[in-house]
Amino acid sequence: MGTVEIVAVKKGDFRRLFARKRLRPELVADERAMQMLVEEGRIAGLLRHPNVVHVLDVGVDGDGPYLIMELVRGLPASDLLRHARTTQRPLELQLVMRLVEQAARGLHAVREDASALSSSLTASDRMRLDQHLTAIRELEVRLAASVTACTLPADPSSRVTDAMIDSVPEGERHLTLLNDLLSELLAMALACDLTRVASYMYSGPAAFTRYWEIGALSRDMYGQPEAVHALSHDGRVNEGEFLTCQREAMRHFGRTLDALARIPEGEGTLLDHMVVLGTSCTGSAPSHQHDEYPLIVAGRGGGALVAGGLHHRFTSPENASRIPLTLAHAMGVPMASFGAGAGQATSPVSELLTGAP
Repeated sequence: MGTVEIVAVKKGDFRRLFARKRLRPELVADERAMQMLVEEGRIAGLLRHPNVVHVLDVGVDGDGPYLIMELVRGLPASDLLRHARTTQRPLELQLVMRLVEQAARGLHAVREDASALSSSLTASDRMRLDQHLTAIRELEVRLAASVTACTLPADPSSRVTDAMIDSVPEGERHLTLLNDLLSELLAMALACDLTRVASYMYSGPAAFTRYWEIGALSRDMYGQPEAVHALSHDGRVNEGEFLTCQREAMRHFGRTLDALARIPEGEGTLLDHMVVLGTSCTGSAPSHQHDEYPLIVAGRGGGALVAGGLHHRFTSPENASRIPLTLAHAMGVPMASFGAGAGQATSPVSELLTGAP
């Protein structure tokens, strides 16, 4: 709402620098914006805390209202975030947590001091103060949640061996554990705003994964569980065991979603504020066809997507590219189309969208 400039005040032989906050030029004629700036100065001028910038004076001149504040030297957090995005180098976790902690301490001090002052204010000022305190409390809750979420997962070294990571057969024996660990890292990266977009390849194309944790699968000539690819190809399709493997993959997908849903964010969870798209590489594994191509959408996209439990089955051949186009619209990206050639889609699946901005 405002802009800040540095001003110098000289008294005798002493010269001191202050920060002067003004409304942006387009808001100078806005009576409500002017009132909010003056109220901010009046309330903030009564507060004293290391994490709250002191307001020393409130005034009006030919350019409109202004606040005179102490000059805090240093790099703004907004510049740090902008640099991290520009260079694609995320901020250190410890720095992020320290910034959030300081902001939370300042907000808590504002709430406590303002509550103590309420008895000396007029009825109208108390009402405005209560509105400010409510907004501050909501922000405190969001910050506290982000501090809790933005923590390193437990050290996995006691549960994971190098062989699990370096050897495919050994890793497949512990697929649930490795999926959980990767899900925890993914959730932490999103909660700490280290990334906004991520991809997770659960298994490679052709799915030669062997589910050692399922005991009731057929064994090959070497005594290993049959790979998923073998259960659906090579003239020996085993539909029952193939579906068992698919259910296990979906169980792991569900555990990934659970890791995202356990993290609070705002009034919901991290999963409520994001979109997850899960899919395989074919609709029918034995024939490699793409009819009835399976796609799973999870998350609410901040309210842009309908709540879970919806099964949408097209009654005619449809283009799977409609789903990514739908998700782009849910994230506020006004794409006219998605894909190219025969795979191009120009209309989203409206049944998945709430219409909320």
